[in-house]
Amino acid sequence: MNCWEFTKCGREGGGTKVAELGTCPAWPDHGASCARVAGTLCQGEVQGSYAKKLDSCNSCDFYRITQVTQHSHTISQKLVDLCPIGIIGVNRLGIVTIFNPAAERLLERERGAVLGILSITEVYTSLAEARRLKKLVHSPEHGGPGILDGVDAMVRNVKGQSIPIRLWAFIMRELEMEVGSVGFFYDQRQEKASQQALLVREKLESVLQLAGAVLHHLAQPMQILIGDVNLLMEDIPNNNPGRESVEAIAQGVQTINHLLEKIRHLSSIRTADYVGGSRILDLDNKP
Repeated sequence: MNCWEFTKCGREGGGTKVAELGTCPAWPDHGASCARVAGTLCQGEVQGSYAKKLDSCNSCDFYRITQVTQHSHTISQKLVDLCPIGIIGVNRLGIVTIFNPAAERLLERERGAVLGILSITEVYTSLAEARRLKKLVHSPEHGGPGILDGVDAMVRNVKGQSIPIRLWAFIMRELEMEVGSVGFFYDQRQEKASQQALLVREKLESVLQLAGAVLHHLAQPMQILIGDVNLLMEDIPNNNPGRESVEAIAQGVQTINHLLEKIRHLSSIRTADYVGGSRILDLDNKP
């Protein structure tokens, strides 16, 4: 708001008091900062420089309101800049007007190359994704019309890489008209990685439990089999035609026993290529 709109002084260009008092030197470009303009007419007196008129300005309702507004704006801007979650605001045409440092880090885009230039549709992975979210924010779901209360979505950085986020947003209105929207973009990559790591740990535990059960049930039969094969080897002379077959059996038993030992010491899960394009558990466990 400009000072002449608030005070109704009539000294704006074409105002009702221009013929009598002249046009205010704050008009037309300094209506929100008239305190810094010399020669304004306040409380019926022509004012001097900012330093000389400050006491008078401090008693002016318009000056106090603008000071509070500017202070609030400064605090709001600092909060936006310090917020660890990406904040992106757009005007009614979908052009980005707010882009905090967290949003810069998330999308790997510099604020100067985005503000007033980038369309919000370019932030999402597809036009269909942008339309889906716009439809949701206007629907009664997820918080009610004009509010989006935590919805999973996908955005893309400047390299075209997809990034999972959780989005909170609201529509801004002035005089019942939609003038833009603001969204809070929470980066879910670390959370997704943690979830994946948890799944891997759970999978490892399942495999190790299975391996433990296999070892438990095979340990005693294997020891008996090894003992029987060794006794058989002692009883068959080296020149016996059947000794070669027994040695092959002994070698097979040792191979099985060696594999069981590998399972016993399994500490991580890796797979290896197998016949037909399938994959099997890599018992060698090498990175």
